[in-house]
Amino acid sequence: PQNIVLGQGPRGEQARLLDFGIAKLLLAEMLSPGEDLSATHKFRALTPDYASPEQLRGDKITTASDIYSLGVILHELLTGTRPPRSPESQKLLKRLPGDLDNIVAMALKEEPERRYSSVEQFSEDLLRYLGGRPVIARKDTLSYRAGRFLSRNRFSVAATALVILSLVAGALTTRWQAERARRRFVEMRRIANAFLFEIDGSIARLPGATPARERIVQLGLTYLDGLAEESVGDPELQRELAAAYQKVGDILGGSFNSNLGRSADALAGYRKALRIRQGLYARDRSAAARREVAQSLSSVGDMLLAIGEVDQSIQQMRESLRLREQAAAEQPRDAAVQRDLAAGYAAIVRPLVGKDDWAQIAEYRQKEAQIWRQLADGGDPLARMNWASANSRLGWALSHLPTGDGRRQYEESIAAQEEYLAKTPNDAQVRFELARSYAQIGLLHERRNELALALGEARRALAERKKLNETDPQDVRVKNFLADSYRTVARLLLAMGRPGEALPLAHEAVALNTAVAAIDPNDVFAHTALGLGYWLLGQVHKAQAAAGSGAARREAFENARDAFRKSLALIDPIERKGKLNTRFFAGAKLNGDMLRREIVESETALTAAPQ
Repeated sequence: PQNIVLGQGPRGEQARLLDFGIAKLLLAEMLSPGEDLSATHKFRALTPDYASPEQLRGDKITTASDIYSLGVILHELLTGTRPPRSPESQKLLKRLPGDLDNIVAMALKEEPERRYSSVEQFSEDLLRYLGGRPVIARKDTLSYRAGRFLSRNRFSVAATALVILSLVAGALTTRWQAERARRRFVEMRRIANAFLFEIDGSIARLPGATPARERIVQLGLTYLDGLAEESVGDPELQRELAAAYQKVGDILGGSFNSNLGRSADALAGYRKALRIRQGLYARDRSAAARREVAQSLSSVGDMLLAIGEVDQSIQQMRESLRLREQAAAEQPRDAAVQRDLAAGYAAIVRPLVGKDDWAQIAEYRQKEAQIWRQLADGGDPLARMNWASANSRLGWALSHLPTGDGRRQYEESIAAQEEYLAKTPNDAQVRFELARSYAQIGLLHERRNELALALGEARRALAERKKLNETDPQDVRVKNFLADSYRTVARLLLAMGRPGEALPLAHEAVALNTAVAAIDPNDVFAHTALGLGYWLLGQVHKAQAAAGSGAARREAFENARDAFRKSLALIDPIERKGKLNTRFFAGAKLNGDMLRREIVESETALTAAPQ
């Protein structure tokens, strides 16, 4: 160590070895020719505490001896002591931190060949240690190299680790949120299904249920808007979605159900259900899928009829019936299939009324009633009520045939319906059908000119429909039929020469039809009914004018003219579109020309009437 001095260098104080390598040069000049400096014993100047084992033994010396001496000096610099010369020296060297201990140990190996091969290699290993990189003095393992990399790049690794952790945390959060969203979706799907099918199904037949059903529609539509995007590629979810649209259509405007009178909205819902179901049926030709398509076709047909598209309605109904008859042929003993077939026969009759095809109508009504009779024989009270309704409508069809009557069917049906309602008075649907039975048998009496009997039945129908309207004032179906009852009673009173009694009833009919027509501008039936109401009101005023005199007579003619004008304003646009069909309205054959004549006659009478 006396050969090592400190001095100033370009990097500050540096250690310098004064004669490192110079001794060799000087000794080389003093050797005899051929004599090897590394093997000579003439000159063995050394400091024992810093000499290598081979120097002390007098063995051949090499650069490895210098490395050993440097190792001793490094040990002394690091620990303040020289390393012990004993077999246990490697264990005692463990006081140094990490790889530094391995570097010193390698420089102090007993065997020269196990030390660093050169001073440069020794120096480079020290620089590797200072740089945090793997060193030669330690076995190169994956865990060791990774540890060195982490210690050398702790900030970069820490930043990378934070990024990875954030990504992992984000993935876990996303997965948690996705699972939470899935659970929420399943729960909302269950709740919405409960509202649309279970709750609505339990209240649909109750009087006064329409406002609650409207709220169900609002909730259901909110659910459907979100569900539609999720249903792609999920047949079961699409099937639920179609059923939900079907139910919404029923509540919005199902012609023969309690509904809100929104025909256009109902048609849109039915068409959505039909598109989904046809797509499912194209991939799955199952009986269940076919049944659902048939149901949607029938519903679309009903709404087409409501907006005056009779031919298109018949087309949809025939396709629906074809599918239902096909199903019944394959499953003749399946009660559900038979109920669907009966519904198909009932549905196709509705547009056929607009064609006056009563022979075909009677055939379908006969088949419908027969199916419900067979199902009712099993003891199902609702099947019996469906038979009573079908049987009553069969009587109506038979009454239009040249040799038909229909009275027996009406009497059978009315007896069954009255008996059922005596036990179950809150069944609004059966009460609705009973009122229709009363109304239709009354029309049968009217066609036979049995006006007193007809008036009695018409008033019974009116009383039942007023009850239904009082308990459920938002049911548009009831309002339509109630207005029809008011018109029928007014018409009969007018025919019996009692226009004074008919007048308030005619006004009631107009008020109801006005309210219904305001709901849906596309509802041809509602606007035709309102036109008929104004026409009847004009007829009542005209009869009053004929029986009156003076100012009352003139006022009555003015009222008649005004009513006919209002009727023409409604009927003429419908007729111009080719959608006017008064066959659906008993006791009325009306068109624009008739109304124009009525207006001219009223104005002529006004001119002749005294001021």
